[in-house]
Order: sequence, then structure tokens, then C-alpha cells
Amino acid sequence: MATSVKTQKFFEFNLHKHVGRHLKDHFIPHERNAHRPHVLAHRTLLLYSVFLLLLKVALISAPILLPYSLAISSAVTPENIISLTNQSRVERNLPPLVESAKLAAAADSKARDMMKKAYFAHFSPDGISPWFWMAKAGYNYQYAGENLAIRFETAEGVNDAWLSSPAHRANILADQFTEIGVAVASGEFGDEGQVTLVVQMFGDPASAGAEVVVPTPAANSDAKVGQKILPPTGNEIPNNPVILFPLSDSLVNFSRFSVIGQNPEEGSVAIFLDGVEAGFATALKDLSFEFLVPDKFAFTDGLHNVYASYKFGESYLESDRVNFVVDTSAPEVFADTFDMRPLAGKMGYKVSVKVSEDSIRTIVTI
Repeated sequence: MATSVKTQKFFEFNLHKHVGRHLKDHFIPHERNAHRPHVLAHRTLLLYSVFLLLLKVALISAPILLPYSLAISSAVTPENIISLTNQSRVERNLPPLVESAKLAAAADSKARDMMKKAYFAHFSPDGISPWFWMAKAGYNYQYAGENLAIRFETAEGVNDAWLSSPAHRANILADQFTEIGVAVASGEFGDEGQVTLVVQMFGDPASAGAEVVVPTPAANSDAKVGQKILPPTGNEIPNNPVILFPLSDSLVNFSRFSVIGQNPEEGSVAIFLDGVEAGFATALKDLSFEFLVPDKFAFTDGLHNVYASYKFGESYLESDRVNFVVDTSAPEVFADTFDMRPLAGKMGYKVSVKVSEDSIRTIVTI
């Protein structure tokens, strides 16, 4: 016991004295260091300079020496979004999607339209659907879908958010899709300031000349089926007009919107709403036409129909009647599920709330 106590006192005394003496010599001017602290000695300053120089070289070299993929993997670019999407599919034993220039063009047009009109939704304020942009880009499809994202700083963040959402995840992992196109747009977004938008479009092209069966899609479904129009040849009777929007048996959230379709020839197309001729649209060179529902024909909530008629010689060719439901009621926020509490040890709040299924985007303002 005596030896143990003596050893403890010996180390406590010397350690305290040793550390104190060196700290004093290093930082405080006095007689033993000739009133010049060691921290200011030339050798010490030289060591500091060498250390800082090596640190600077390491920081500059790191991005060059690290793998290239690590340097760009977080950027929100079409290439990274497509890469992460295909990675998610391959991990689940699904074939990767092939990039489509037409789908990329459709996604870019949709992104530009959202930035210009400052909306974030699958349908524009005037009722334009995602399938319109695909048709305009010349993409004829059997199956098609769309995912949207806004205000993400990394491609991983976008992909993780989509995979956490059942509807978006279903699009990414759908085995019906074979092609993909992605667009990224940044700029001023209405009153919300600078944002980055991501539009991801999926498709499976219709085979040339193949007859495509159009099933009844679920209301507000992200995966819809389109119909291919075959152009006339020679003097044969052309195909009938086709209504591309609204979709058959779908839900529309607007009382006025644009009826979009395709005609077998250029020319004037009559539009009938609930069996009444509402006006005419013009089929352009790409054979597409668009008709904005007039004020006097604004739809009330409920079941409606639309079809197009085109005069060919002495006969009239009509499209199929498209039935749809108009529901203009606003999405609902359930007050009994709203919760807001401060983040522990951080500046800010955690907000959670349940909203109705027809809510595309919910903004909470505090």
C-alpha cells in the first residue's frame, strides 16, 4: 500500500508540474524562454506552415483523387435520376429502362410548362394532362406514367422520396414500362422563389400497326393506356378522331379544361359536350387538336361525356364517347391529425398532417 501511494503522488506531482511548465514555456513570455514563447519560434512557425500547406493540397486534390462517380452522384440531373431508377429496378430483379429521346422531350415540355405557369401537379391549371405532352412529342404508347418532384437538392433525395410513396414507387417498379425520359428545370417559381423541378416519364411504346386495347383506368391513376392512330394511305377512309384527354372513366378536377385529341387529317373538328355541339377545334400539321371548354359549357360536378366529329367527304367520322367525372371539391386537411412540435435541440418544427387522396401537394405556412 505504501508503494502504491508514493507512486500515485509521484506521477500526480510530476505530470502537473511538467504540463504546467511546458504550457507556460509555450505560450507565456518569461525568463526561462527568454521572454519569447515557443509558439512564436521559427521552427514552430515553419511546422505550422508545412501543416497548412499539406492540408491545402489535400483539400484541392480530394475531388480529383476520389472516384468520379462520388463527385457527381448527388447532383439532380437526368442522368443521375435515370441511373438511380434503374439501380432500384435491378436490385428488385427488374430490367432497366431504356432512355427515350421522345419521353425526355415530353418531360422537358412538361417541366417548362410547370415553371412558366408556377404549378406542381400532374394536370395543369387549364386541365392539360401528362399524356398530352407525350402525344405532342410523338410518343405513341401502350402504358405511360409520370412522377414529379420539387425542392430536392440531391438525386438520392428525389429517388428515396419516390420510393417512399406507394404511387411513385409503383411507377418506378412497374414491369409494364420499358422506357424512361427525365427533365430537370430550375428557376423562379411564382412567389416561392428559386426551385428545382424534376419530371420523370415512363412508357412502353405501341408496336407499329398493332391494335391497342384501351382498358378502363382508375381515377387519378399514374399509369394510363393510350391508343395509336394509324394515318390514312391512298384514298381509303381514315380512322376516326380520338380523344386523348379527358381519359375514359377518369376524374377531372376542373369545371373548364382543354379537350385534347388527334385527328386523321388536318382540318376542323367539331367538339360535342354532353351531346351538344360546343364549338370547333383545328387539327394542326401534327394532327393534334385542342379545345378549351367555353364558359357557358362549364361542367358541374358529376358525370359527363365528350366526343369529336370530323367531316370526311359526305360522311362524318366520330370518336368514341369518353365518359368522365368532374369533381371540383378542394382536397381536405384532417384537423384531428394535425400535429406541430419543436424539434429537440434544433431550430424549427416537425409538422405532420393527413390529407385526402386527391391532394397533390400540401404547403404548410407557419
